Amino acid sequence: MKNILLLLLFASAICGCGTTSATLSRLSVGMSKEEVIRIMGQPHTTAAKGQEEYLSYNLDVENLGGKREYFVKLVSGRVESFGQKGDFDTTIGTKKREEITIKHE
Repeated sequence: MKNILLLLLFASAICGCGTTSATLSRLSVGMSKEEVIRIMGQPHTTAAKGQEEYLSYNLDVENLGGKREYFVKLVSGRVESFGQKGDFDTTIGTKKREEITIKHE
């Protein structure tokens, strides 16, 4: 009995470790935060401003090896968009760049 329990625990641990970038395809706009966490697991980091919340995930990238950072943007507790930095309108991880013009006389 003890061996069966250990085997089941080990098998569930292995299955739970495979969150990849393909898991994002199971998300859809309008999902609740709870639904996202049920599918994706706990985020690596979170950030919030007003009614906007960002969940950050470091996911394995299929066929490329390594990990990349993916975001889920929630507005008022519902998925508004998701993807990699730059896939949607966000400034997470970027600094706003000021353009200046120098006139030579």
